[in-house]
Amino acid sequence: MFHTFTFLRRDAGHGGSDPGGIGNGLQEKNLTLKIATNIKSLVEDYKDVTVKMSRAGDMTTESLQTLKWW
Repeated sequence: MFHTFTFLRRDAGHGGSDPGGIGNGLQEKNLTLKIATNIKSLVEDYKDVTVKMSRAGDMTTESLQTLKWW
């Protein structure tokens, strides 16, 4: 019998002083974080699924940190 598991990494990108794209009163950093957090909430309840986020709030993630994170 095989035991399988899924490891999912979500990189919300941008954050902190880097808002990403801005338009219509929206900032990309807020949208990407919300989408990544919603995906995490949807899939982490499945058996044997682990979800890791590059950021969980409005913080700047340096490029090198993101590369190490992966």
